[in-house]
Amino acid sequence: MPVAVIVTIVILVIGGATGGILWATGVFGSSGDELVGKWAIDDGDALEFKSNGDLVAWEGGQVSSDLDSASWSVSGDDLTISWIYSEPAGMFECDDGEEIPASWINDGDEDCDYGEDEGVDTSKLPQTTQEMEQKFRYAVNGDYLYLGMKEYTV
Repeated sequence: MPVAVIVTIVILVIGGATGGILWATGVFGSSGDELVGKWAIDDGDALEFKSNGDLVAWEGGQVSSDLDSASWSVSGDDLTISWIYSEPAGMFECDDGEEIPASWINDGDEDCDYGEDEGVDTSKLPQTTQEMEQKFRYAVNGDYLYLGMKEYTV
């Protein structure tokens, strides 16, 4: 076999294996461009990845009002999502005198016996700001986005 053919084969085999190893360890990977767009979760819920790094959460076909801000970034095959949101602080008193955490207000579950914790105007209640960061290993296959949780910090 000519030397040029042997060298070419060695470069392809070693280069391919090295590239595969670098991809698997996250050195090579995605730029995240394939994430840009709206990804349906279920029943009108979705995550919309904007090309500028902003993230929009959709609930029931409408933009979620729960978030103050959300952003995303990609490094190799790792996706990081950062959320900042405000929620009512302290306790909420039900009509029967029972107290529940104010963060349970408007969560879709009737925590008070008569459901008075749902549909509450929280604009005048004390608020606390929460920050959350989620790290995933991700893959896109056609129209499907696969996420594997790596880390979750509040």
